[in-house]
Amino acid sequence: MAVTGSRYDAMQARMEKKKLGHLPFSKDTFRDYILRQLGGSYDGEVQCRYCKSWLTIDTLAIDHAMPLHRGGPWTCSTWRLSASPAMQSRGR
Repeated sequence: MAVTGSRYDAMQARMEKKKLGHLPFSKDTFRDYILRQLGGSYDGEVQCRYCKSWLTIDTLAIDHAMPLHRGGPWTCSTWRLSASPAMQSRGR
């Protein structure tokens, strides 16, 4: 739970730095989403949608289906879990 908490806090810090206010979802909502994606267990795995590698809670990155700078919303329904290298190869 420390991993999801620190990721949530980092997202909130980015929002505040950009003067965009608070995230429109709670830390609990964020944790629930990640847990569901990992099959209901923090020891679970999920496959990267781009490179197809298997990710754990420590190796996954959150990608937005529609990037925020293009008007994408900050909602769980638009998130995609991916590997950091796969996101970097896409120019993120």
